[in-house]
Amino acid sequence: MALAESVRLWNLFTGLSRTTISVSTVPDTPYIDLTVPARQQWLRPTRVRVPAPSARELNPSSLAGLDLSFPGWEAHTTLTAPGGLTAPRYWAPAGMARLAVYPADTTVVAGGNGPRTLAVDGITCASVLVSAGDFLDMGDEELTALLGYALHVLSFSKGADALAATRPLYLAFLKAAADRNAVFAASSFYRKIIGQDWSKLAYPMRSASSIATADTLLGSLGGVSDGQAQPGSGQLRQQPR
Repeated sequence: MALAESVRLWNLFTGLSRTTISVSTVPDTPYIDLTVPARQQWLRPTRVRVPAPSARELNPSSLAGLDLSFPGWEAHTTLTAPGGLTAPRYWAPAGMARLAVYPADTTVVAGGNGPRTLAVDGITCASVLVSAGDFLDMGDEELTALLGYALHVLSFSKGADALAATRPLYLAFLKAAADRNAVFAASSFYRKIIGQDWSKLAYPMRSASSIATADTLLGSLGGVSDGQAQPGSGQLRQQPR
């Protein structure tokens, strides 16, 4: 179980487990439900494309983006969409196992050219290794990181001392995942765990102000002219004429 947790957490950070499936557009509705091979579940779709012979990618968007760019987009089809769009051009995730396309296809009988086949690339939940034929596409250095995290998980049952002793294995696991995925390396979660965000606390955004500090700084300037503060006075004084 510890190794399974290690594999699934690694996949969550790096997107190791991927698949491509073919789906058909649904006439007169923009939403398409995704199905995946057995023992897997979708984490997120990453790319939608029209396969050969007229291979092209659909532009990624979001439901909010479609709402702003194409008001009433859910009711538009390849026959009614403004701008003369006769095929889906945009896609947006509408759930972990659902996506939306714009404009929606309509049936050939009604004068349209749908439904059509789309190829969807995505990240799926990592399969648990259960048989001798199961494998992971990774190098030995990454495998060492996975085994180290599995040992860290097992140390929970050994008490606080064992957990603290295996913390370097946990950090090595995160570092290896960050080396594999630049997006994860830039995340606030990773930066906080390895201490990059905490280092900011050592450098306050603004220093505490005080009369003594101000006098010290002004006193280091040497001579004082009219209207300037006298060293050690803490107030503005007028020079005698």
